[in-house]
Amino acid sequence: MKKIIITAFIVVLIAIIAVYSVYTTEIVPSKKYEEAIALMDEGKTDEAYKILTEIKRYKNSLEVAEDIFIENNLEKLASAEVGDCITFGRYEQDNDLENGREEIEWIVIEKHEDHIFVLSKYALDCLEFDSAFTSDELTWENSSLRRWLNRTFYTDALDPVEQRMILQTDNGKDVTDNVFLLSREEIETIDHFNRTCAATEYAKSMGVYATDSRPDYPEINVENACNWWTRTIGQGSRTVVCIDYEHGSAGSYGSPANDSNKAVRPAMKISIVKPQ
Repeated sequence: MKKIIITAFIVVLIAIIAVYSVYTTEIVPSKKYEEAIALMDEGKTDEAYKILTEIKRYKNSLEVAEDIFIENNLEKLASAEVGDCITFGRYEQDNDLENGREEIEWIVIEKHEDHIFVLSKYALDCLEFDSAFTSDELTWENSSLRRWLNRTFYTDALDPVEQRMILQTDNGKDVTDNVFLLSREEIETIDHFNRTCAATEYAKSMGVYATDSRPDYPEINVENACNWWTRTIGQGSRTVVCIDYEHGSAGSYGSPANDSNKAVRPAMKISIVKPQ
């Protein structure tokens, strides 16, 4: 009798799981897909796009979303010039979690025939460059911050269509990034952005040390100015070069890689041509 009861329970459980699987993979996405198509017919493409990127694996949702993106955003990206700001992706910034994530503003620091090279206008978060306690050589390639940018930030801040628009960038031997930090050399050769960078309210809540404009430092022309990481390894033991909040300059010695009050200012390259 006991075996019969157990067997019956397992059969029922399997049936429930099967029904739930069908509901979540077929019924719910089907209803959302129909809703998105109806919104498109009403001209509400932004709302439709959001739904389609959420159900990206259902039918041709991602392809339809990509068509919307190209129609609504590609020309804006392609027409942006060096020094302009664009919006791309979303990330928590005002530290009000109830109102959702805000659009990320990026400064165009280089423009090429097929892509734009962008840097976030604001410091978006606060993380250690590398959290490992080890005697191994410190490198950008093996840093915990690089992993966070290319895994967590990349998937959290960019939807599936936006991810398709990102070009991979070679940042060293066998080092390819979707999202990365600027190097000291790049910063010194690019003049089209303000090195003195403000931290968002969210970044400050995560631990970024920021200061308001100070009359004794006229160079600080940005409220909530903060120190932000580069990807260049410093001359000191397990140190990384940072851009300081006072003058926007980069020292060579660097700050400890496990500093917990430095800001993260992502960079990436966005395609401005229609995907093939």
